[in-house]
Amino acid sequence: MQTFISETLDDILQTTPSFEKVLFVLPSQRASVFVKQGLKEKIPTGFLPEIINIETFISKVSGIKKADSVQLLFDFYTIYLIFKKRILKKSLIKRRF
Repeated sequence: MQTFISETLDDILQTTPSFEKVLFVLPSQRASVFVKQGLKEKIPTGFLPEIINIETFISKVSGIKKADSVQLLFDFYTIYLIFKKRILKKSLIKRRF
């Protein structure tokens, strides 16, 4: 019994004579490992097509980079402090009256 990846690669190999301008966009980096392995079994020689995950593809197409998690943490903490001061000032003003 053939796997889904194997069947899909067979269809692609029948319809695509050359992989020069082929780009595989997969849901995850892990999926690309299995596709590369399947292609290596089916193509004895030659170059593999470019294989990227959806996150990299969207980044290339849009030109937007994924934000660094640590930098986001500092940015959100700064925003939190600003809002905390505003809320504190409002509560102090309300207490005076």
